[in-house]
Amino acid sequence: MRKKILGLIMFMVFVVGCLPSGYAAENIELSDIRCEGIGDKAQISGTLSGVSNDTAFINIFEGDSWEALRETEDYDKLKYFGGVSVDENGKFDLTVGIISSGEYRFEIKGFKNSDISVTGKLYYINSTEKAQVSKEIKGISLDNKDNAKKMISNKIKQYKNAFGLFDGLYDETVLDDASEIIYNSIKDVDVDNVSLCVNKAFVAAQLNAKVTTDIDVYKHSLGLAERGIEKYYKKSGVLTEKLLTEKYTSAEQFDKKLMASLIGISVEYSDGTAAIEELIAKSGDYLSAAAISKVANSDTIAKAMINESDKSKFYTFSGIENYINAYTEPKNNTSGGNGGGGGTAHNSGSIGRGTTTMPITSPETPQTHRVFSDVAEDFWARDMIEDLYRKGIVAGKTETEFYPEDSITREEFVKLLVTSINVKADGTEIAFNDVKTDDWFYPYVNIAFNAEIIKGISEDMFGTGNPITRQDLAVMTYNAMSVCEINIPNNGSDAKFVDEDDISDYAKEAVSALKNAGILSGDENGTFRPNDGTTRAEAAKIIYTVLTLNQK
Repeated sequence: MRKKILGLIMFMVFVVGCLPSGYAAENIELSDIRCEGIGDKAQISGTLSGVSNDTAFINIFEGDSWEALRETEDYDKLKYFGGVSVDENGKFDLTVGIISSGEYRFEIKGFKNSDISVTGKLYYINSTEKAQVSKEIKGISLDNKDNAKKMISNKIKQYKNAFGLFDGLYDETVLDDASEIIYNSIKDVDVDNVSLCVNKAFVAAQLNAKVTTDIDVYKHSLGLAERGIEKYYKKSGVLTEKLLTEKYTSAEQFDKKLMASLIGISVEYSDGTAAIEELIAKSGDYLSAAAISKVANSDTIAKAMINESDKSKFYTFSGIENYINAYTEPKNNTSGGNGGGGGTAHNSGSIGRGTTTMPITSPETPQTHRVFSDVAEDFWARDMIEDLYRKGIVAGKTETEFYPEDSITREEFVKLLVTSINVKADGTEIAFNDVKTDDWFYPYVNIAFNAEIIKGISEDMFGTGNPITRQDLAVMTYNAMSVCEINIPNNGSDAKFVDEDDISDYAKEAVSALKNAGILSGDENGTFRPNDGTTRAEAAKIIYTVLTLNQK
């Protein structure tokens, strides 16, 4: 059997070694690939420029290069050999068998139609291995600190790859300090987050020892992508500088400083308010629910923070909390603003934000110029969109474009509805698996759910990312107006939509009430199209009409 295996490996080597020499003219270094697999299965994917509808061979191995492995004939380091297909867009995607967590190299070469050779690093975490060592760390008795630290150190030494300590994050010189940080933190960490705790501990220990000069190296290790804050991980030099100002004794202390620093940087080097609002919304572990809610229901706090002369206070959560609690909304605010933070509102999934503290002007109010280049002078909803924009209630996807015909999602409309009419609700209960506490829309969905304004598309799914249907928009609007005691006039029209029978039973009351109030209307054929999506322009019209009724 051993001979068969060795023969197979040698055959693989022969095949790869005998590829036509003309297919190695250009070498491409791909960005690092990171993946976590179930058991020994790793899903590897990437995109190649200049390659399409082609096939090649891929080798995955331990070591610096394939040539070095061949010279030493240490074929135990060869972890995978096989074919790989690239589609018309240059994408490849394959499942390979890798036994252990670790740092590997890969090479793709021998394309039929392309003269390139592709190389890169593969960081692989075996999830079964990770789960096991995480349980072992959690199982260490903390009664004797010295013994516990020693056991933690030994586990990390042995299983550093399973914890994902890549990119030079594992450093023997800071192992003792990292172990102490883990010891101080592990009691309050659940088993699923042990690996993240270990990573934070090593970053903190390196900062303590001042052996790291660029925190950007470790952004993958800190789970920023999973937390939805990777896009705010900029100004890494400034971030590193801020993080170096403290001596860390726990992973929580480090994470608190990291999050506060991200907020501070977003304020000091701001290109808009969306980042500030989202980061504050994701800081529930360190800010009170009242403070988060206050920011979520305001369109002025983030702007005021940007305009504050002393921005140093925003690098600590105590400073942020005190500022928010002391902030008073200006009366009769008529400031324009784009409501989206310098054109970044689309990145946060927002159509806009606002309050009802500002009077609604009539659509006949003269306009001095077009706000959005893609909203024509004669567009049916132009005056309503621009009026709401000038009140800070809606925003464009960019500084100059509104995209009126784009669909609005369920969570985007919930935010628009909750903030525009200032819905209030107590409670933190939420029943949806697709709404996480660190999602930008969590505060708004949470308020709407506890106010009994919304339901999900199923018992445990809100339907995040789905365009909101016209009938669901009607139900949410009707419920919100009822909760906020906004009068829904009955104009006495009993006329029904042509497609009345297509409206779901749960939505018929709401659709009928809003139609009679003049808030909803059908198309030129008298149809409502209850299951169609809703455009941004249509959503703006609904909100404008509701706010106009609220002023009466």
